[in-house]
Amino acid sequence: MTAETFGALPPRPEAAPSNDWGDVRFPAANKTPVLLTHGGRADIAAAAFAVPIGDLLSDLPRSFTAKIATQIFENRLIDQFRFAEGASYDVQVDLDLSDEVPGYGYAYFDVETEPERSRASTHLSRRSPMISAPMMSLRMSLRAPADRSSRH
Repeated sequence: MTAETFGALPPRPEAAPSNDWGDVRFPAANKTPVLLTHGGRADIAAAAFAVPIGDLLSDLPRSFTAKIATQIFENRLIDQFRFAEGASYDVQVDLDLSDEVPGYGYAYFDVETEPERSRASTHLSRRSPMISAPMMSLRMSLRAPADRSSRH
């Protein structure tokens, strides 16, 4: 059966190896939040942000700190939306530290909830001590040392 489907396709050309990995970097921060709209249910919205951290292997203590800090931040987001606001929500947190691209990695935070709560959550890190303290700690403790900043 496979030969009749994938085997029937023409051979793919040989792919040339890429040497542009050194130019991979985290996007620059926006001065104002980016607002995108979807065509789904009107009672659901999301707020998301990400912070650059660095790669996995160049600084293992930073990598372990990033893992713990993002877990703490995830718990604080759940506490904020579940207990403080009593909201329906979906929190997603991801830590992606590259083991192949030097200096590249990030933490990503996403909250899906009602639109009015989502708008408020774009300013959450500034107005909530429960969220802002770990976020500032995350930014400060995970910033790459100056001698590695050229690789980001």
